[in-house]
Amino acid sequence: MEATLNYSVDIGERGYIYGYQRSAAEMSSSIRKYQDFGENEPVMTKFLNGRNGGCKLDTHSFELVPQTTQLSTEEFYKKDEKRIKEVYYKEMEDLIRKHTGAEKVVVIHHQVRNGKRAGKTLKDKVQNYAPAVHTDSSCRSAEETFGQVVSGLDDKFKKGRFLYLNAWRNIDDSSPILNNTLAVCDERSLVKPDDYLYRDFYATEDTKVTQFGLASRNAAQHKWYTYPLMTKNEVLLFKQFDSDIKREARHCFHSSVFDPNSPSEPVRQSIEIRAIALFPNHTPNTCPRFSSATRALAIARKLVNAVQYANSWPTKLGKGWLKMNASKGREGALSVATVLIDDKDGYFGTKDASDEFKQEVKNILMNELNFTEEVAKAGKSFSYTSLLF
Repeated sequence: MEATLNYSVDIGERGYIYGYQRSAAEMSSSIRKYQDFGENEPVMTKFLNGRNGGCKLDTHSFELVPQTTQLSTEEFYKKDEKRIKEVYYKEMEDLIRKHTGAEKVVVIHHQVRNGKRAGKTLKDKVQNYAPAVHTDSSCRSAEETFGQVVSGLDDKFKKGRFLYLNAWRNIDDSSPILNNTLAVCDERSLVKPDDYLYRDFYATEDTKVTQFGLASRNAAQHKWYTYPLMTKNEVLLFKQFDSDIKREARHCFHSSVFDPNSPSEPVRQSIEIRAIALFPNHTPNTCPRFSSATRALAIARKLVNAVQYANSWPTKLGKGWLKMNASKGREGALSVATVLIDDKDGYFGTKDASDEFKQEVKNILMNELNFTEEVAKAGKSFSYTSLLF
């Protein structure tokens, strides 16, 4: 197959992308004056058939594995996401643990994609396809994510090796993927560090993930693969970051790819999860060492981000609770902080943390990150009327 991929152009400056619509006032007062900054270059690319390539996770940075799921297509679109988080997350954790040999796996995020049902903003549960070559993370951002995940775990999981990876699946009960499939690049074919271009993704003004774009200068030697006609009983694993510097493959550039010679219907329906796999007995230790203060700040920022996106919370009950507390000033914000930090559902990595660590996070929220103001703004982002209907 041959089709176009959107590479990055090395313009000598660091690119960035905003995942929300910025106001004119924000852009004028920021050193980043645009909604996004950088240039893409369409490159005609030849794709190899991954089913014939013998591709493995630790040599190529990706691998296709068989695995079934209990969820039907429509269960992946449920607004409360309960089946995804309670059933699908466990299925993926089990799959990754068995396939990689990890002692523990923690799913941290998921994304459903459908070209017809996609929303218009980052807050929408269903997103469109990602049509430019990129990684989802980098060394620094992966290590920050690792720190958030292990902050509430036993100390043994804070050493050894960690692997940040994605698991990508077709969720269509009745059709294989015919177009806009996922393309993945054999990392061994890249020129390092020449091909790697840093760029920043801003989910909010204060929440940044550092990623890589792929420079087009050596595109002719890059080896790209797709897995034609992927069914619902297959999962494509691919790496975002591997802390073990001796592994042959540690990152995986990827992109959706449109084939003008393939049918556009039925549209692709897919889900990807991101997870951290932990190998505490790996030697030598390749995990970063974080102080308690560093971990607490990372968690606190994650909680601020959750409140900033309260309008996309799945339940009206949760939104109503937040709006009620938002009207109570600092006292209400403190109540919100306490409940989120207690983390009974395990979303933020503090469920099993010590009381001392939870208090440290709370102090940062209330005294350093303007949490009272963030809760107040979130409470104004939806009306009581919207919660009734």
